[in-house]
Formats: sequence, structure tokens, C-alpha cells
Amino acid sequence: MSNTEQLKDGRGYLTVEGFKQGMKARCTFPGCYPLAFLTIDGETMSWDYAEQNQERIIEAIQEKSTCGWRVVDCFINWESTLYCCGTGKQIESAYPPVDGEEAGNE
Repeated sequence: MSNTEQLKDGRGYLTVEGFKQGMKARCTFPGCYPLAFLTIDGETMSWDYAEQNQERIIEAIQEKSTCGWRVVDCFINWESTLYCCGTGKQIESAYPPVDGEEAGNE
């Protein structure tokens, strides 16, 4: 089994190991693109909020829960205006909109 396969389960969802890998750094290397998380119910979660709630998230992944604490993917927020489901704060994007432009409407 390759390292990538160990980070996701048979459905393509993050395993506990995959979540822990995503928590090792708040951004990618190289490039330092900011990371965020997707929950099983389609919400987005900031890296900081996930860091504060690691125990709940790991428990939800282990139990294969369908609750909002189950993180299923880690991703780079390239340009979208996304908000954290836990804090309501905007999630950092790799390429923020230029003054006067909305993300995704260029």
C-alpha cells in the first residue's frame, strides 16, 4: 500500500493518519499555500479551528461518524471566499481577490 492510500480510506475520505498529516503544517511545502478541511456534511473548517478540536475530529474519523466533526479531506483554498463552520471567520486563500474583485468572479 502506498503512503497516499494510507492517508485515505476506501471511499476516499481522510483516515486518522491523513488528518494528522494535514495538521503537521498550516500550509503546503513548497509554496506555503494555506490548508483547510472539508467535513462529511460539506462544511469547511479552518486549520486553526481543526487544531483546536483535534480530539473530536479524530474520534469522529475513527467511529466513521456522519456528524459535522468528521473531516473527510484537506485542501488548498486557492481563490474561494470560504468561511469556517466553527468560527464564522473567513478562511485564508492562496490568492486573495484583488481590491474591488470578488473571488471566483474574475
